[in-house]
Amino acid sequence: MVRYFMVAATMDVINVANAIAPAGQSSIVLVGHSMGGAIAVNASYQIQSLVGLCVIDVVEGTALDALSSMQSILRGRPTHFKSIPHAIQWCYKGGQCHNLEAARVSMPGQIVNVQSGAMACDEWNLFENMNVPDMPHSAESSFRSSNFTIREGVEEVADHDVCGKPPLAEEKTFKVPTTSTGKGDEGSGYTWRIDLSKTETYWKHWFQGLSEKFLGTNVPRILMLANISGLDTKLTVGQMQGKFQLQVLAKTGHAVHEDQPHQVAEILSIYLVKQKCATTKAGFVMPLHPNVCC
Repeated sequence: MVRYFMVAATMDVINVANAIAPAGQSSIVLVGHSMGGAIAVNASYQIQSLVGLCVIDVVEGTALDALSSMQSILRGRPTHFKSIPHAIQWCYKGGQCHNLEAARVSMPGQIVNVQSGAMACDEWNLFENMNVPDMPHSAESSFRSSNFTIREGVEEVADHDVCGKPPLAEEKTFKVPTTSTGKGDEGSGYTWRIDLSKTETYWKHWFQGLSEKFLGTNVPRILMLANISGLDTKLTVGQMQGKFQLQVLAKTGHAVHEDQPHQVAEILSIYLVKQKCATTKAGFVMPLHPNVCC
C-alpha cells in the first residue's frame, strides 16, 4: 500500500479540489509542507480551478541528499511516550517544533494510544474536559514543575516585525519528560502513529523530479524555506530567472509554518493579494517591499 501512497494522496487532493471548486466557479490555492509540498506540486497539474501554489520547505536536491541520514534520525527518536504532555514536550524541547503552542496542536495527531489504538488528539480533548492533573487546559497553560525551565525563542524580535512575527512568549516551565526506547513498557503509553522507517524504499520516489515539476506549473508559485542554502541547482536558476517567489524565514526549523505561523500567514496574505487571488479587508496594509522578508 505504501508504494502507491503518493499517487493515492495526490488523487485525493485532485478529486476533492475539483469537487469543491469546479472550474470557473471558484479558485483554489494549494499549500503544502515537506512531503505535502510534493503532493501539492503533483496535484497542481490536474486541478481545474488552481490559481496559486505554495510549497513550504521541501526541495528535491536537499531532500534526496538528506535521505541517507534519515534512518539514524528516526532511530534517535523515542519509540514510546508515557503521556501526551511528555510527547508534546519532547517535540518542543527536541527541536522538532520551535513553537510550544504549535507542538500542542500537531504532536497529538502523530501518536496513538498503545492499548486502544486511539489517536492522542481524540484523547487529548477528553483529558482537558476531565481536568486531569498534569494536563494543560488552554493555550496559556503549561506543564508545571519547579526543576526544569524552557524559554520559547532564543533571540529577541521586535513587536513590530515587518513579517508579522509575534513577540517572544513569556517563560514557561515544564516537567522533565520520561520517554522510552521501546524496551520493557511497549504495552502502555503512546507510540508513533506511522512507522516511517518502513517506508524507506519509497522515499526517493516521493521527491524525484520535484524541482522540474514545481517550475513547470502554470500558476504563480511561492517557495518558503527555512534556509537559503536549501535551494538546489534547478531552483537556484529558476529563482534567478524570476520563475517563482522565494521567501526565506529566519529562526525556524523544518516546520516553518508551525515555528512562525504569524509570519507565514502574513507572507501568504501578501502573495494572495499580489497575485489577485484575494482582496484586502479594512486594516490590511501592504509592505513597501513585499518580496523581502527576513
